[in-house]
Amino acid sequence: MRKVHRGLSKPQYNTIDGTVKEASIWWMRFSCRGCPIHPQGGGRHKESTHTELVTEAQRKLDHAKGAIASGKWHMPRIDRVTVRDILDSVVSDYANKKRKSLDSVKRKIEKHLIPYFGHRSAVSITGADVRAFTDQRLKAKAAPAEINRELAALRRAYVLAVKDGKLPSRPSFELLPENNQRKGFFTEAEVTTLCTFLPEDFQDAVRFLFITGWRIMETLSREWRHVDFDRGTIQLEHDETKNKQSRIFPFTKYLSAMLTARKRKTDTIQKAKGRIIPYVFHVNGSPLFTAGKPVKEFSKAWKLACKQAGLAGRVPHDFRRSAAMNLITAGVDEQTAMDLLGHRTPSIFRRYRIVTDFDRFEAVKKLDSRKKSSKEIAK
Repeated sequence: MRKVHRGLSKPQYNTIDGTVKEASIWWMRFSCRGCPIHPQGGGRHKESTHTELVTEAQRKLDHAKGAIASGKWHMPRIDRVTVRDILDSVVSDYANKKRKSLDSVKRKIEKHLIPYFGHRSAVSITGADVRAFTDQRLKAKAAPAEINRELAALRRAYVLAVKDGKLPSRPSFELLPENNQRKGFFTEAEVTTLCTFLPEDFQDAVRFLFITGWRIMETLSREWRHVDFDRGTIQLEHDETKNKQSRIFPFTKYLSAMLTARKRKTDTIQKAKGRIIPYVFHVNGSPLFTAGKPVKEFSKAWKLACKQAGLAGRVPHDFRRSAAMNLITAGVDEQTAMDLLGHRTPSIFRRYRIVTDFDRFEAVKKLDSRKKSSKEIAK
């Protein structure tokens, strides 16, 4: 049971995983007639004591009450914390945790959140203000998913502010429903057609994506040190994956032949150029990515090939759904398929496991087979 101290409390906040925790800093609450926040009188004020010691917090509360009684109470520090201030904490939090989405969240903060909220006192923002921001972004034709990511950054700012003792509470946040779940996937025939319109070096990368279901940068950043020809595996290290877990994919017959051929080709280019070429996928020694993204040549070739193959609008991430379908159809159990693809939870994996017409026809065939067996048993 939480210990109660009159006029003192510790705010609670929700962590990213949904659990409720109590802040370490004590907050004081007291009447403040005629204060800058409640000039009409009758208000109650909450302010951080900036201490974890209850005795020190009590001393500050008593001092504040005395200052009010003598008419010497000053403008509270809480009112001077702006939304820009707490958004800076989000950027620092992402940088310290080395989140790959750091650049993306900085862009959302600088382009949309600061222009709308930045100058305002953080404690003055209400749920109505958040909804007004949402309405404005919808009128600007922003996608619900994009707006939700912006709101998530703002909500994270308030969670950190409450946790750090800068604010007593946070406003309510209502996210928009999203209906942007992609269902695109590639069949083997479509991959074969697509590859006929791609340069040879790009074809190898595309077929690797189709088989493994790995993300585009997980694939293009592979180096020969990640390939173990003796064991017949290719590896992703824990700091290269989204879920921070290392991953190994054993060679299929095609992968073994393709990687062996690429190694011979790489060795030939290395001798001709007189330098080491560390990457598995490259064009004459030049990697297929730069600054964490595929090179423009790859992106342009991909879009053009998809258009020529009648697959316009497809993206490399669709290969993750293709791989999930292929693994399950081949009889691989869900847990092993999740491990190969790098999915942490079954719910996420099942979003990638698309039910196709082939699955439906196979299901009905099994139903017919079951009925036939039942009739034979009845005879």
